[in-house]
Amino acid sequence: IGFKVPGRIERSLAAHQAILDAFAARDGERAGAVVYDVIEWAGKSILTSVFGDSAEEQEVAPDGRGKRR
Repeated sequence: IGFKVPGRIERSLAAHQAILDAFAARDGERAGAVVYDVIEWAGKSILTSVFGDSAEEQEVAPDGRGKRR
């Protein structure tokens, strides 16, 4: 779903390269932060695909369930 967004593939590749760079530098904190961002971006893409513009009103709870703000 997310890869249909223009520029998403390039952004994803850059993020995954940043994860690999963090691993190579043995920087687990940075790798974890980038992984978190990648997952958050993917979730927002899915919410936008499902809910359209109203996805901005959606929030994902830590347990993965959607909730309203």
